[in-house]
Amino acid sequence: KPFRLVKLVLIVPHQVFKDCELFLTPHIQPGPRDMKTIIECGGGSVITEDQALGRVQVPAERRKPFYVVRDRLNYLE
Repeated sequence: KPFRLVKLVLIVPHQVFKDCELFLTPHIQPGPRDMKTIIECGGGSVITEDQALGRVQVPAERRKPFYVVRDRLNYLE
């Protein structure tokens, strides 16, 4: 049987990304669209590049935290 995320979410209702906001770079695997689905099913949300850049400009003590998901190639650049 092929893997179906929808069925897994119905069986395992854990919110592994609860209250997490993530910014996704373009070349991640699985791709950004699939990762967004996975993150949202886990209770998190995905922010846009503009939102991420806006957050970086806020002083650290007042900044709402977020995570960046990137591929290895982006890391080396």
